[in-house]
Amino acid sequence: MSTYDKILRLTDTLIQQRGFLGFSYADLEKEIGIRKASIHHHFPGKTDLGLAYCEYKTGVFSQLDAALHDIPPGVQRLRAYLDAFAGCAEREEMCGVYAMLSDSHQFSSELQKAVSRLAQTEMLILKKRPCFRAEKRRAQVCRPS
Repeated sequence: MSTYDKILRLTDTLIQQRGFLGFSYADLEKEIGIRKASIHHHFPGKTDLGLAYCEYKTGVFSQLDAALHDIPPGVQRLRAYLDAFAGCAEREEMCGVYAMLSDSHQFSSELQKAVSRLAQTEMLILKKRPCFRAEKRRAQVCRPS
């Protein structure tokens, strides 16, 4: 795995554990065992890291979307969607997207827009795959009465 990818994967973990503002390049340096200069080579500033993280997570959501496409609509698809996030809950971590959203009021406007697009990407998956319910009938989990 490249240094760039190692940094992004660790960033994902740290965001889920502490939030984007809860870690520094020193934490990345210590965990990966590289110098800060190497991190700055790939991500000159933390905003650059945040923007790359948003791109990374968009790719993760694209993979999730493709996987959901192959699962029959209804409870199976809903369960698969929820299972994708269950690991975070089991590790007592927050979903990276929502962790970013919770800090976003303190980000640069460029990073705020990227985080907003990332959150919209997840919502588009849900809208695009309305078959979280079986055709012509709604499950209670989709829309409570």
